[in-house]
Amino acid sequence: MVTMPRWTFERLSLVLEEAAARHGLDDRAERKRRRIVKAASSLFVRQGYRRTSVEEIARSAGVAKGTVYLYFGSKTDIMLCAIIEEKRRFFDALRPCLDPALPPGERLGLYLETALDLTSWMPLVSRLLGGDHEILAVLDDLPEEARIQMNEVQGGMLGEMVELAAAPRRLERGEVEEIAAVIQGVVYMAGMAADTRMRGGLAADRFARVLARIIVDGLKGGNP
Repeated sequence: MVTMPRWTFERLSLVLEEAAARHGLDDRAERKRRRIVKAASSLFVRQGYRRTSVEEIARSAGVAKGTVYLYFGSKTDIMLCAIIEEKRRFFDALRPCLDPALPPGERLGLYLETALDLTSWMPLVSRLLGGDHEILAVLDDLPEEARIQMNEVQGGMLGEMVELAAAPRRLERGEVEEIAAVIQGVVYMAGMAADTRMRGGLAADRFARVLARIIVDGLKGGNP
């Protein structure tokens, strides 16, 4: 019997759109707001969160400083919205990984290949995962509800992929959670793999493909 995954592209999109709405990314002034967020994201990546001022963001976006504060209560709010925008792009890149027609092992492998190429989709988040403590500190300001939801999305989706990829081998709930946590940890280290020396000279896509295959084959290795 084929188990249909609960975590579909449509469900991920709904979660992200709800987060975007909470931060006002979908009102009538969306275009100007997004321009501010895009300018801020570029500056945060290039020179860091702390060294970027609201004045610089306004100048880069082509608006007055007061206009920025019409849309955002603080620089922290801008950062959180910039991260949401990157996640939108990343989730769109994940669409093929969530195709229920793909065999579970291929879905997990494709997810890993995509996630390990984070720098292409989420340069700001990649900097965060590379140990940018300024950005990590900003995430501490996330509402508790938002943090819980993020953990549910990451852990729930990845845990389901792990369970389906391991079938017919049955994993205990604790095993699923541990494996999902380790895989997520590997993804968190993706920023370091941007350096070719960390990849042993392998091209980024080849490195991701080989690592994904090792993990998926490892899950299958315990089959009876």
